[in-house]
Amino acid sequence: MRLIRRMRPLRAFALLPLLLLALTACDSESDSESDPDLGWASIPAGSFTMGCKYDNSDDYNYWNCPSPSSPSHEVNVPAFEMMATEVTQTQYEQVIGSNPLADTMHECADCPVARVSWHDTRAFCEAVGGRLPSEAEWEYAARAGTEGLYYCGEEVCGIDVEIEDCCLLDIAWVEQNSDNHAHPVGEKQPNAFGLYDMHGNVTEWVEDCWHPSFEGAPDDGSAWVMDCVMYPQSEVVTRNQSYQASASSSNSLYDRGPALMLDVAISLGFRCARDGE
Repeated sequence: MRLIRRMRPLRAFALLPLLLLALTACDSESDSESDPDLGWASIPAGSFTMGCKYDNSDDYNYWNCPSPSSPSHEVNVPAFEMMATEVTQTQYEQVIGSNPLADTMHECADCPVARVSWHDTRAFCEAVGGRLPSEAEWEYAARAGTEGLYYCGEEVCGIDVEIEDCCLLDIAWVEQNSDNHAHPVGEKQPNAFGLYDMHGNVTEWVEDCWHPSFEGAPDDGSAWVMDCVMYPQSEVVTRNQSYQASASSSNSLYDRGPALMLDVAISLGFRCARDGE
């Protein structure tokens, strides 16, 4: 009997490697399901003029430079990484476990997720090892070295060129070509940094608190978070115009506005960023 008692622990011990292997397999499967391919694009360090210069001359009008996008200021942006596309409904569900657009007419696996608050988006980005981009990072990435209203050309839709002939329709889903709904990410032409839908499709949350002008904004590419991070219902910044906006009002210079942190909207989504290596 003593021999039998001694053998039982040995048998249990012999099974430990198999148990550990099974647990590792389960963990790997779980990690695979919650770690979607987010398609990070490398954004090089650089300097740019953020915002636009207000000018009372006849060469400027409301579409060129509204006051929330001025004064223009030089910003030095360190290298970082940003998702090449907006977060999709599938990616969000893989990480968070639910799709805010499930069982609605807007459910679409490869379309941007929406109906997510600022807090929801920060939770997702933190879960995948990232963060929301600062507003300066977002605009720098959207412009990708260009200085015009769009990264595809200098001519202004509806002013310099007829809207139907505007290059914006090649890079963005807007009112004129979206049929009033979001589209799968990555279907339009990317910019020079390899980023898609930086014009159109959905409006995007960024990290910064809302300020009605750039007076006093940071010049190092960091988020401007003074005055709002301690208050869960404060206003923060959104960038980009969505598929609901007219081509004549969509550009990377001044597509900025305020939204409450707890707001959710059918045309408001996000993408994540993370520090460069």
